[in-house]
Amino acid sequence: MRLKLMHDEEVLEIAFPRETLELQDILDRMHCAPGESQIGFEFCDWQSDYMPMRSLYEQVFRADIYKLNLFVQRYEAMSEQEQAVFGAVLSRHKPQSFGQILKMTYGLDSVPVIPAKSFADVGRFCIEHEMLPEIADFPPQMRPLLGCAEVGRMMAERGGGVFTNGIYCEPDAFEMPDIRIGIQKPEGVFFRLLIGRNAADKHTAQWISLPCSDEQIAEMESDLGAEMQALYCFTFSSAIPWIRRCDLDGMQNFHTLNLLARQLAELRPMQLIKLKAVMAMEGATRPQDALDILGRLAEYRFDQSVSNYSDYAQAYLLRNLPERFDASVLEKVGLYDLGTAILRRQQGRITPYGAVCRGEDLYALLTPVDTEQAESMEMGGMEG
Repeated sequence: MRLKLMHDEEVLEIAFPRETLELQDILDRMHCAPGESQIGFEFCDWQSDYMPMRSLYEQVFRADIYKLNLFVQRYEAMSEQEQAVFGAVLSRHKPQSFGQILKMTYGLDSVPVIPAKSFADVGRFCIEHEMLPEIADFPPQMRPLLGCAEVGRMMAERGGGVFTNGIYCEPDAFEMPDIRIGIQKPEGVFFRLLIGRNAADKHTAQWISLPCSDEQIAEMESDLGAEMQALYCFTFSSAIPWIRRCDLDGMQNFHTLNLLARQLAELRPMQLIKLKAVMAMEGATRPQDALDILGRLAEYRFDQSVSNYSDYAQAYLLRNLPERFDASVLEKVGLYDLGTAILRRQQGRITPYGAVCRGEDLYALLTPVDTEQAESMEMGGMEG
């Protein structure tokens, strides 16, 4: 299911569901403040033959991104019949908030369902199971004379029934569950691995979350009968999008990964975002790369408020032009190329998290350089 996420001026279209550890990174890319997980969103591609009412596409909802992910997980885990019933319930009850939509994924068993494609099918089922009081009073030997289609229409009129995906259901009977839905967010966890003895032995595999203690590692090694480097990783989830399963080099980098996770746990939220921005700028992907960057993170300058080269150029000019300069003229000119050129000279770039460069000041006033130095910067500068 594809969703369009919105936060202030940031817009990101992305497929859900996601791994839970990926959600904080999405919030960071949306430039949400640390601790903020509420975002606006629109449904843009339901990817189902049983799509609920199209008016959902015309609304902007707000939701906690973790609950939004839970909703998509629950929807995609439904059978085709359950998805059809869910669509009918949405269309009939017209929810006004995402909270109502999420709650509607619970309690679908309160909706009567009959395998039927026509009123005649409904009527036949109704007669066989004596679902109307009139039928219960009708002599059994006379029931074959009843018109199945007429009985089916009577059933549908009384129950507000509809046909969808080869079934008949009565969405009016849906009862909104009186529940409170809580979400446990992965606080202090940066990597999750499903580890087993070898690629053919997944049924004994165990999950481990990093950072973890030496005692936890020793216990898993004892359970699986081998040292970590000799084990096999089936599934890998990362809060750092640039570090993937292939960067573990089998399991050879496991202890480096755990050391990185321990250091990440010591960072403030903005430091972690800055680290990801620098990794994006430098193309760093291995756990050791991230550790090396952490050792020199203070050498970089980072501005999360800047989303693109045009914004950077405007921010740069406002900092360097005379105080009484009329900044309104900057709103009417194209600044993308200017921002690209300036940030290249600063040996920086725009990343999904904001503007970053290595040096004393992201907005330092540029001074003339000789031809040889300019050519060197042009060749070595980061492309946008």
